[in-house]
Amino acid sequence: MKKSESFEKKITSAKVKKVVGYILWLSLFVSMGYAIYRIIITPADAVPPETPRLQSDYILMLVSSIAGIIVMRLPNFLEKNLNTEIPDGLSIAYYVFLYAGIFLGEVRDYFQVFAHWDTILHAFSAGMLAALGFKLISILNNWDRLRLNLSSTFLAFFSFCFSVTVGVLWEIYEFTVDSLLGLNMQKFMLPSGEPLVGQAALNDTMWDFIVNFISALAVSIYGYFIIRRRRKKECVRRKTEENNQVADEILEEIACEENDMKSADDLMYEGARARAAKKEAGKSPKKAAIETVEDAATEIRQEV
Repeated sequence: MKKSESFEKKITSAKVKKVVGYILWLSLFVSMGYAIYRIIITPADAVPPETPRLQSDYILMLVSSIAGIIVMRLPNFLEKNLNTEIPDGLSIAYYVFLYAGIFLGEVRDYFQVFAHWDTILHAFSAGMLAALGFKLISILNNWDRLRLNLSSTFLAFFSFCFSVTVGVLWEIYEFTVDSLLGLNMQKFMLPSGEPLVGQAALNDTMWDFIVNFISALAVSIYGYFIIRRRRKKECVRRKTEENNQVADEILEEIACEENDMKSADDLMYEGARARAAKKEAGKSPKKAAIETVEDAATEIRQEV
């Protein structure tokens, strides 16, 4: 029992986050070196089966690896500049997403090996961004310079819009990089380099938008009910505390009244004793002697 408890204490979310972050950094660093090597040895006009992948694919691999190493520091950046704490679970999910998207997706070519790998990643990222939207509102709500009291509906709406907006910005980034560097992030070309035509060329981008929308909406609705339930519990707790406080005040008043009554009874008793003592002290010596004689005679008769 003690061994299991000590084992659980040793494995914490902070340590898991550190290990996952190290694995991600090492994978991206090695991928960056591999991409540079393949760019050097791959001719610019080579196409499969002459080369495993196009030179543009290796350039994309290099760009993605460098970008991944940079953006993996985003949780630490937010914690330092916003003076807040990002949950370890959210940071771990973020590292897993980068690993699955960059190393597995681009380096290991899962985007081509598994038909729905891109769809899974977009669904995961949209949900993660919606959760981050809730966290950002929580940060603002606890900020000393800005006190907010936002409804659950607004929180869910903001998280949904935040997730969808970041998804749109990502697609703009893919389009820009493809246009400037001649890459294929939006998958408008076949692995052989043949460009797609018409709706087929838009298929990847449009499905990314649709999946982002559905995932962000689902997580936002789920978060809405979670926050609403928490606020109801908080409201019940506050009412219970207020009722307990009122009850304590009533009991205190009753105790004070009882003490006042006891004090009044004590005063009456002390007053009676004082009057009796005063009356006793006010007797004449003659009367006191007579009472003493009468008491003695009464005792003699009782003895006889």
